[in-house]
Amino acid sequence: MSYPRREDSNPYFRPRQPGSPPPDQHVEPLSPEAPFARQPAQPREQSRPPLQRDPTRHPPYPLHPRHQGLSQPPSSPAPQPPPPQREKPRRKVRVDETPQPAPSPPSSPVPPDEPHHPLQARGPPASSPPLPDPRQQPPEGQHGQPTNLMFPRARKTKFLTWCLAAFCAIFWVVIIIGGLIVLIIYLVFRPHLPKFEISSATLNAAYLDMDTLLNADMTLLANFTNANRKVRNDFSYVILDLYYGGNPIATQYINPFSTTRLESRLESVHMVSSQVRLPSRDNEKLKKQLENNALLGFQLRGVVRVKSKFGSFLRYSYWLYTHCTITVTGPPTGVLKQSHCQTKR
Repeated sequence: MSYPRREDSNPYFRPRQPGSPPPDQHVEPLSPEAPFARQPAQPREQSRPPLQRDPTRHPPYPLHPRHQGLSQPPSSPAPQPPPPQREKPRRKVRVDETPQPAPSPPSSPVPPDEPHHPLQARGPPASSPPLPDPRQQPPEGQHGQPTNLMFPRARKTKFLTWCLAAFCAIFWVVIIIGGLIVLIIYLVFRPHLPKFEISSATLNAAYLDMDTLLNADMTLLANFTNANRKVRNDFSYVILDLYYGGNPIATQYINPFSTTRLESRLESVHMVSSQVRLPSRDNEKLKKQLENNALLGFQLRGVVRVKSKFGSFLRYSYWLYTHCTITVTGPPTGVLKQSHCQTKR
């Protein structure tokens, strides 16, 4: 059983030919003079800079009927975008938690292609503004805001500062050159300190007067040795002191003399002590040693002034301090049994 087909009473659902106006729009019939009628002038559209839009492409939309004469409408419906595809779940990847520096934005980004309306007038491209001079801008803070820091002005250096800098430079140059000269002299001449020794010692007499006063007579033979092969030594001041138990009992001065390269010089020194009072402890110790004819111990200390000559122009003076320990037999024929000397600067 079939029913008769009814026509659609709603004009909006009836098929419409392309280019025909909608049913609700009243179209006036064209008069014979209409084609020659002067159309009102349309205002010129001002050139506008391109708008910053989303670079996403949108399908073209239908134009208004009054603008259909300016551009030909599409003969076929606008293509619809394909349905979004469902992405597959991605595998979880372990990412290092170390913070990475943020990428710096490009200095001049390239604007994407923008969709524009067919009737929209494209104006000339806007010129990029000139870059500001960083020397004329105030310094920026941590968040890009200008700070109130004031840079010091360049000042002229004072004359006193230049003089002080020149003096320091000359001083350090002199020190460096002097150090190099001393090093060269040391490497060339190889200087050594003179040696002092006691070759022989004789105790002629030693006794106590009134059991408290010491009288002694000793003869020493001192040996001064120059161990340098290229240096000559002059002994200008030599004084030797004799001690017993830390108490000075005699002193003697030696006349100046000189020693050439690899030369030894023997000097006879006569030490005499007369009426020297000793402490009670040292006095009792000496009395027992003399009664038992035991070995007697003495100390010899000396101060020597030495002048070393490096060639015919260079000279160098210094002091030497000697300390010797002497052990002799009892008088009157006391002889040297043991001696040990140390020489220091």
